[in-house]
Amino acid sequence: MIPDTPGRKDLLETAAAALREEIAPSLKGEQRLTVLMAISAIDTACRDLEVAPELDQIQAESLVGLGFEGDDPAVSLTREIRNGEFDKGAGSKSLHEVLMKDVILRCQISNPRYLMVAEDDWNNRPTD
Repeated sequence: MIPDTPGRKDLLETAAAALREEIAPSLKGEQRLTVLMAISAIDTACRDLEVAPELDQIQAESLVGLGFEGDDPAVSLTREIRNGEFDKGAGSKSLHEVLMKDVILRCQISNPRYLMVAEDDWNNRPTD
């Protein structure tokens, strides 16, 4: 089936651009803040449309990689974390890698600027 054009992301980006370029500059105070918050929400929704399918697939593959399959692998993982199954050893390192990958993808959706600052800070930290 041929996807609709323009797509959802295109429509949202057009709406955000119109608000950013045509409406926000003429507003002041709380009205401007409200429009800027709406633009931010639209931008987040655009990133979510782009990254969410990848995030869902990576999460599913990560859970399988950690040995969790079945009806609700996330519940099983949570239970084992609470029981201390990942407190030590190779499993803890694997879980850390999976969780870091998940956090990075979520930051790409919710706050990519923070992610850039955090990565820059990490890369420029002093090493002893």
